[in-house]
Amino acid sequence: MAHEQLRISRTNQDVLIANVRCQVGESITTWVMLRHTMAQAATIRSPDPTKDMGNRELAHLDILIQKLQDELIAKLAELGDEKVGRANFYFAALKLDALNEETRRFSKYVLSKQFRRKRNQEIAHREQPEQWFEDRPIHIPYRTVLRGLAMAVRLMKVFDRLHLGPAAPYLWGEARRKHLLKEKEFTRLRDQLSAARRELPW
Repeated sequence: MAHEQLRISRTNQDVLIANVRCQVGESITTWVMLRHTMAQAATIRSPDPTKDMGNRELAHLDILIQKLQDELIAKLAELGDEKVGRANFYFAALKLDALNEETRRFSKYVLSKQFRRKRNQEIAHREQPEQWFEDRPIHIPYRTVLRGLAMAVRLMKVFDRLHLGPAAPYLWGEARRKHLLKEKEFTRLRDQLSAARRELPW
């Protein structure tokens, strides 16, 4: 406990909040890529699952969708961890001595929806079992992941209002405008890549 208190007091508040904000920003970027990939897969998916099994482009997109969703789940699990010394809401709440209830609510959601368990057992393999896990694969619905992301973004905005003051909404607006430009560029590059893939001689 004394070590944690020392770590909290020594940690620069600006650096900590910036790192947590970066984690949230990376989560948003991952979600944007996931959303675009899901939309692209939907355009080539047919009503016949048997036919789709032979579609290499669709198989590639489905693998990418699973990879991006796992990455998003892992990032949200990190934000919900209750550990000092990591870029998460818990550490930020202790440092600011505020928003403890809101942070607990987010951590509880991450825990109850099995984000942390899926990260530890299936994505990052943080838990080393003595034998193979006997459980079935953990399925977290897309809507559940999306709600977790929305909660993280809202909580980050509250932290920023507390940390940055009245300028926070303006800074978030600027960040969103820059992100939209990146999103448009990503869409353009994705369309070029898809066109090039279709021309390959499979």
